[in-house]
Amino acid sequence: MQEVMRQIAERMAARGHDVTVATSIHPDRRSKVVNGVRIRAFDAGGKSAYGLNGEIEAYREFVRTCPVDAILIMAAQQWSFDALWTVFDDIKARKVFIPCGFSGLYEPDFADYFRKLPDILKKFDHLVFNAERYRDIDFVRNIGLTNLTVLPNGISEADFEREADPDFRQRMAIPEDAFLFMTVGNPIEAKGHRDVVEAFLHLDTSGRSAVLLSIAGWPAIESGYLRHVKAAVRFAMTLATRAVAVTRREGWPGLRRLVRRALEKLRQAIVIRLVNSRLGHVARFIDSAVRRVAHIARVEGWPGIKQLALRKLGRRPRAPIGVAPCSDMQREGAHIATTGTPPPSARLESIESIAARASAQPLKRAILTDLTRPELIQAYMAADLFVFASRIEYSPLVLYEAAAAGTPFLTVPVGNADEIVRWTGSGLLCEASKDTFGYTRVDPQNLAKAMANCMRKPDMLARLGTTGRERWRKHFTWEVVAGYYEDILSGKTPDVCITDLQSRDQPALDPPGQPISSVA
Repeated sequence: MQEVMRQIAERMAARGHDVTVATSIHPDRRSKVVNGVRIRAFDAGGKSAYGLNGEIEAYREFVRTCPVDAILIMAAQQWSFDALWTVFDDIKARKVFIPCGFSGLYEPDFADYFRKLPDILKKFDHLVFNAERYRDIDFVRNIGLTNLTVLPNGISEADFEREADPDFRQRMAIPEDAFLFMTVGNPIEAKGHRDVVEAFLHLDTSGRSAVLLSIAGWPAIESGYLRHVKAAVRFAMTLATRAVAVTRREGWPGLRRLVRRALEKLRQAIVIRLVNSRLGHVARFIDSAVRRVAHIARVEGWPGIKQLALRKLGRRPRAPIGVAPCSDMQREGAHIATTGTPPPSARLESIESIAARASAQPLKRAILTDLTRPELIQAYMAADLFVFASRIEYSPLVLYEAAAAGTPFLTVPVGNADEIVRWTGSGLLCEASKDTFGYTRVDPQNLAKAMANCMRKPDMLARLGTTGRERWRKHFTWEVVAGYYEDILSGKTPDVCITDLQSRDQPALDPPGQPISSVA
C-alpha cells in the first residue's frame, strides 16, 4: 500500500502537480520533502471499530482546510480513512478512494463498520479498485454505485528495467543448475511462507537439485547488538566531523547549539525507536486488545467476553445441560468421520524446523533470508518459479513484480490472483479452498505437486516468463498506471482496456480480450 501511494505521489509531482502526502510518522524519514512530494506526518493510529488515537483532530483539520483540487485516500479500516468520516461533507475537493479489499468484511468486530460504510462511500466522486471481482467491488456494486474504475497495479521501470546479475546465485551459494523457487512476503503466518516451505519439504524433484528462497524479515546474520553498535559508531563519527566544522566556523556558541540540536534529535529518535520497538509493538498490541475487549463488552456483554476468552485459551464452551460433553478421543473420531483427516495439531511446527528438515533431504536446500531491494530484484530475475501461498490479499503486488522480472509464477487463488494470471499471461493457479472468513488455505501436498509439475515443463515456464515481461512493459509500468490516476483525479475517464490477454498455457476466455476497466 505504501509503495503504491509513493509511486502515485512521486509520478504526479514529476508531471508538474503540487502534491502533499498526509501520513503517519516514520522513524527513518529525515525530510519533509521527498522527491518533490511534501510530507505532513501525524502521530496517529487505530481503527474506528476499536478506537482512534493520537493527532486525529489535527489530521482532520489539516485535510478539511487544505486548499487542494483533489484528494486520494487509500484503504478502509485504518486511521487516515476512518478519521475523516465526520468531515467528508466539509471537503470540497474531488474525493477519490481506493478501498483495498475490505479485509474485515466478514469479521464480526467490523459488522457495524460495514453497515455504516455505504453512506460514507456515497460521498466520494470516484472509487478505484484493483480487481474486477472481489469483496470490495462486489460490496459497492450491491449498494448501487457505478462511479468506479478498475485499475491494475503498477511496477517501477527503475526497478526492473535492468540486467540480471550473473553472480547472484554465487553470492547466495545456489548451484547454477539448481531449480530455484522463491516466495516473498512479510514473516507472518498469513503470508503463507509455512505452506510454501512445507510444500518444498514434500516436493518430488525427480533427482534434480532444488533451492527455495523464502524472503521476508527473517533475522539477518548481522543483527542484534552488532548492528546497533555499528549505527552508534557511524552516528558518533558524523557528529564529531560536524562538531569540528562548526567549531572552526562559529566557535563555542555554534558548538553548543549543535550539541543541543543533536541531543534533541537523539531524544526524538529514542522516542520514535521506542514506539517502533518490540516494547512499542507490545504496547500497541495491548492497547488494541483492550479496545477490542471493550468493544465486545459494549456490543455482546459478558457472554461475548467469555466466548472470546475460551477461543483464545483453545477451550470449548461447556456443553448445555442434558448434553454429554465429548472427550478428546470422541472429538477426534468425529472429526475423522466427517473430514477423513485427523484434527490439526494445536501446536504448529516452526518454519525454521520445517526448512531444516527440507534442507536435510538430498538435493534440497531451503533458505530463510531477508534481502535489500536491489538484491530482491535480482532474486526475482534469477528464480525459475515464484510461488505464492498467501492466505489474505487484495491485489498482490509481488505477482506483478514476478511478471516484470520475466519470472513465471504459481499462485493460490487469493485476492484477484486469478485475474493477474489472466492479465499478465505469466502465471498458473494452484487449487486452494477458502474458510468462512474468506482466508485462502492451500494443502501443501497439492502445492508440492503443482511445483513439481512446473519443474517438468521448462518450455512452458519460459513462455510464461516472456509473456509476462512483455505485458508489463506495455500495460503495467508505473508510467502507464500513473497516467490513469492522473485522469481520474482530474475528473477524466481513463482509457483502460487490455486486449489479447490470453496465453496458450491458460484456459480460453469467453469472450477473449476482456477489458479491465469498469468505468461508469
